[in-house]
Amino acid sequence: MTRSHFGTVRELPSGKFQARYLDANGRRHTAGTFAKARDAKSALAKIEAGIDRGDWIDPDAGSQTFADYIEAYLETKSADLQPTTMSGYRSSLKHLLPTFGHLRLKAITQLTVEQWWARMARAKVGTQVRRNAYTLLSGAMRAAVRWDMIRTSPCAIENGFRDGSTPRPYLSVEQYLSIVERMPEGYRVMFWLMLGAHLRLGELVGLEVGDFDPKEGKLTIQRQASPQRGGVELRETKTRKVRTIEVLEPALSMLRDHVASRAALPKTPLFTGRYGRISRSALRENWNRARAAAGLPWAHMHDVRHTGLTLVAAYATLAETMHRGGHTSANAALRYQHAAQDRDSTVARAAGAELSSMVKAG
Repeated sequence: MTRSHFGTVRELPSGKFQARYLDANGRRHTAGTFAKARDAKSALAKIEAGIDRGDWIDPDAGSQTFADYIEAYLETKSADLQPTTMSGYRSSLKHLLPTFGHLRLKAITQLTVEQWWARMARAKVGTQVRRNAYTLLSGAMRAAVRWDMIRTSPCAIENGFRDGSTPRPYLSVEQYLSIVERMPEGYRVMFWLMLGAHLRLGELVGLEVGDFDPKEGKLTIQRQASPQRGGVELRETKTRKVRTIEVLEPALSMLRDHVASRAALPKTPLFTGRYGRISRSALRENWNRARAAAGLPWAHMHDVRHTGLTLVAAYATLAETMHRGGHTSANAALRYQHAAQDRDSTVARAAGAELSSMVKAG
């Protein structure tokens, strides 16, 4: 047996040479079997250099199958993800497991991933569905790199993260009014607040009386109501950010009247129904009936938030739009900067009128 400052080389009965070494935790590994002793020593030298550089990977790591690993990965994410996001990840697994489930992590290569991507395209799987599955796969493999299970991620598909969804039609203010005026009186203030404070559905349901300051006209959005079996769970907002914004008129006046009409403690739900806190299903049912009556069956509730933020974006900076919408990335807020044609005309007229007044004053 030959021993050097790193590892050992021993001659086997076959006449070949086996290179072995200990890792930082004292576990023994085999670097391979070679025809010549100098080749075994060369292999040890490469491993030692990798350890010195900090890019050595335990050869036993990455032996776990993707099917087992992805469950462990999702478990680490479960505390941070919304139930709807986790449900979406679970749905994406049906597109990943047939190809990757039986493979060991270290056996998944860029070629494997790109062949899967191509097969999905040939099978005419929707672009957005492919993107969602690839997003899960890529995130899981990046985590495997962080956890020293593989050296590099095999996910390097060009434009793999490109949003393939069809842009939603823009719900104009006139169309919004046509829907809201067909709702029962008690629901109108809720949908006006969704517009005037740019609320997600869960944020609207999660509001409490103490979140609104009638004197300042400001609303604090600090939680959302997520559906759970047997009721709802109050959680952090989607982006885990608390924001306080001034409510747009006429939603502000309507909200002030709503709060003034009832005596309630700060922790009382701001909007209530037959069984306590207003439910997402009740809001959805009333929206669906009203949009059908207005002849706008394509209009989604989330379009109301989009309409409100598009109105604001015509006058606000990107940072201001991000704040009002509770966004954590500029990309999320940029979609509201698109300005539908009617908003562009409004902005042009307002800016032109101001410019004209300045010219006349000069």
